[in-house]
Amino acid sequence: FVPHAARTPQKPLNSSVRCPVKTYDIHDKNGQIAAFEISNSFIGRRGFCRVVEEIPGATIKKRPKPLSWWRESTFCVFEIEGIEFEAEEPFGDNSRYWVGQTDLGENGKELSWCPQIEAVKNAFINR
Repeated sequence: FVPHAARTPQKPLNSSVRCPVKTYDIHDKNGQIAAFEISNSFIGRRGFCRVVEEIPGATIKKRPKPLSWWRESTFCVFEIEGIEFEAEEPFGDNSRYWVGQTDLGENGKELSWCPQIEAVKNAFINR
């Protein structure tokens, strides 16, 4: 038996509970993180944007529209230090969100590392 005063207080059910987000790295040809995917089990599209808003220097350019899960795969476009990123849910029913640069490398086809991707990933890991 644990006395009532010694119990750890519990958060109310309607409080903001932060759950860890599982990330899956996507590497460029040099082995550096160029993009990543996150599990969308505990974070919705609007919640994704709320995390991005907490990144220092991030500016959201596009937010999810109503019923975005049905209408659009790319639901969030944001910029950090001049680099534009996007978040998309491929096929609209995937279990993960893809997060990476909008402009994929100099030739528009290759994924490439940039330091800002680390800040984006850390925002989701440390939420």
